[in-house]
Amino acid sequence: MRALTLFLVFTLAFSPFLNAAGTKDSASKKQTAASEPQKKEAVKEQKKLSPAEVLARLEAWDNKLNSLDITFTQEVWFKEADLKQTVEGNMQYLKPNMLRIEHKSPNRQIITTDKKAITIYKPDDRQAINATWDGWVKTQNQSFYGVLDFGNYSSLAKNNKYEVSGGENGQPYIIRFTPKEGTQYELEITLGVRDFFPTKAALTVGSAVTTTVLTKTSKNIKLDSEIFNQKLPEKTDIINF
Repeated sequence: MRALTLFLVFTLAFSPFLNAAGTKDSASKKQTAASEPQKKEAVKEQKKLSPAEVLARLEAWDNKLNSLDITFTQEVWFKEADLKQTVEGNMQYLKPNMLRIEHKSPNRQIITTDKKAITIYKPDDRQAINATWDGWVKTQNQSFYGVLDFGNYSSLAKNNKYEVSGGENGQPYIIRFTPKEGTQYELEITLGVRDFFPTKAALTVGSAVTTTVLTKTSKNIKLDSEIFNQKLPEKTDIINF
């Protein structure tokens, strides 16, 4: 998956209010003094959440997510060979199971699925693969079904052990999932500081690390359902898997 840094810049302009005598308004002083307890109270409210509370925030987003449009960058690092591959693209999701993933570089590839069937089309080669979702997932690795099952993060907690780090001094929370049994892997999901929506995921399997960063995220917007139905061009070489 990919790495992302977001810079949020807030500019505040302050104009001290002066009374007719040229001194600061005493009411302004009182208001400033009164705001101090409120600031302290706000700090108290920013207490560190328990692991269960952090997971609940993630699942809450998952439950209320109806649609999604994101841009992503994904890097796969094969540590033993010290080889890295990077993919950039975008993804659309429509509840409950519609997914469209388009790789724009280095090679174009369009993937559409309704979690029953999946079509993978490579425009440059005029080749496409049609397969059942379950059959395709099993060829990838059956243990990763929960990871691939986008829109159902609650299944991750049911099928995996988890621990939470971060959350200090405005840092994001990170949830680390490891399987209760079966093939060993590690999935780390970084949550947004403000809304607890995933911004980054890192999946480690053996010596391969896949890091994905999500950017330009638009949630619960109107999407045309037709974008999830691929119409393959004529003379496309189709492989039924």
